Amino acid sequence: MSHSKDYNWYTSNKWTELSSDDKWYTQITHITALPHHPLEFPTLPAPLRVVASACKDSILSMLNSDTNGEILILPQYPEIIKRITRIYRKKHIMSPAGVLIDGQPGIGKSVLVCYLLFVLLSLKDEKDPHTKLCSAPVFLYTRDLILFYDGKIYKPKEPTTFHLQDLPTPLKDRVNLTRKPPVWVLVDLEGEARDPLNLLEAVPANVFIVYSSSPNPAHYAKRWVENRRPLAVGLPLWTRKLLIRGWDLQAAQQLLSRRILSWARRVPSDHGSLPKEHRAVLKEDLPRADWAQMTDNEIISRATGLLIGEAIFRYGKVARDIYFYLQSPAQLNKSHKDHDTNK
Repeated sequence: MSHSKDYNWYTSNKWTELSSDDKWYTQITHITALPHHPLEFPTLPAPLRVVASACKDSILSMLNSDTNGEILILPQYPEIIKRITRIYRKKHIMSPAGVLIDGQPGIGKSVLVCYLLFVLLSLKDEKDPHTKLCSAPVFLYTRDLILFYDGKIYKPKEPTTFHLQDLPTPLKDRVNLTRKPPVWVLVDLEGEARDPLNLLEAVPANVFIVYSSSPNPAHYAKRWVENRRPLAVGLPLWTRKLLIRGWDLQAAQQLLSRRILSWARRVPSDHGSLPKEHRAVLKEDLPRADWAQMTDNEIISRATGLLIGEAIFRYGKVARDIYFYLQSPAQLNKSHKDHDTNK
């Protein structure tokens, strides 16, 4: 990919180029080795391995769940990505200065941003048939501040004093006098009660901001939303079927399955005992002796379905709460009580 012919980068001295053996380069190699386009799936929902093992702590640091390196691509995700890219293509004609992705905490906003990053990094110099886009610089602002530019990867030398004006600036086309494509800026700072990077300082023609935030006005860049009026994209709650499918991609899934089997078979476990809250749900469904008559797969499938059903009854269909309940029901219950007390 070649960006330098379309952008000026007067502040390149404020950046450090990462070495070629950095884990982010490993991730780029992983993306280019995909057997299919990241927007092409035979059926959905479908898992997508978004990290090589060496990169789990970097590219997934934006995700507040313990995944096994895969994310679940929901049926609506590819269309949302295409909608975002359509707005990006029309940016030099129409107004939206970006996109606000909102939805309840734990509903999949960070996953969508991660997926969008994956799609953008797969773009080449030739126009992509799915998005009608060519490669453009991408700046990721999560727990990491990373710039993908001209086939190389950079980070700010001084992250605490970084400004969006330090990003490359698109040049004007000499033929039609329009600007070259803006720099993608992907922001995902769940729970940050501040205006990150002072987004209003950004020249709208230079950047296209995709900002992930919960509906709480304290948790998003309010002044940017009010002044730039980005397109709002809301994410719906997950269905029970999707929650079960997503649980299979969690790193904690195997641990819970082992504990369920140990409880049902009445055998000692090296992985800790099944939480009492879980045991109560399973005993209410069937006597313990009946559980022991099933196959391992039957036990795990039935027990997982029951526990997810209990979590939905208690906490709704927010994926993060569901998966937290499956890992630590007592801790989740305490956090909800503390939240209610502090209201």
